[in-house]
Amino acid sequence: METDKKLLSSSAELITERDLSEQIKTTTRDSHVRAENTELMLSFQRGQVILPQYKLLLCSLHEIYNALEEEMDKNCEHPSVAPIYFPSELARLESIEKDLAHFYGPEWREKMEVPAATKRYSHRLRQIGKDSPELLVAHAYTRYLGDLSGGQVLGPIARIDGP
Repeated sequence: METDKKLLSSSAELITERDLSEQIKTTTRDSHVRAENTELMLSFQRGQVILPQYKLLLCSLHEIYNALEEEMDKNCEHPSVAPIYFPSELARLESIEKDLAHFYGPEWREKMEVPAATKRYSHRLRQIGKDSPELLVAHAYTRYLGDLSGGQVLGPIARIDGP
């Protein structure tokens, strides 16, 4: 008996959550390894991240989650998005904004610096939200699960050592 919840893909074939999870994990493995080995993540793992690096990360996360969560909201009734749409449980933007206000002060929006690559990524999220909302599922899965997992590892380091 199949116990996995079924999801409808854009081609109208049924796939299970486990299948989707495994496909995303397999296809993003190389990207994940590269992301884990960036200068910022290695510094973070060693407890050596400096405040300007951390603030830049927060600015990037704000740009990404602003686009992702807005597109998820717009497409919450899409047959591929609806099964994974849990805004009250997953939303990150408000927490990121509190962190930005803490580090930059009340005028944080005017002080944000967002790398060009992050702007391209957020533009891509908005484009797929408009043209192919089913692709948001992979981005949401990767962002939320990656940040949740990464937060479990990096959160204690950030609390103990700074930034």
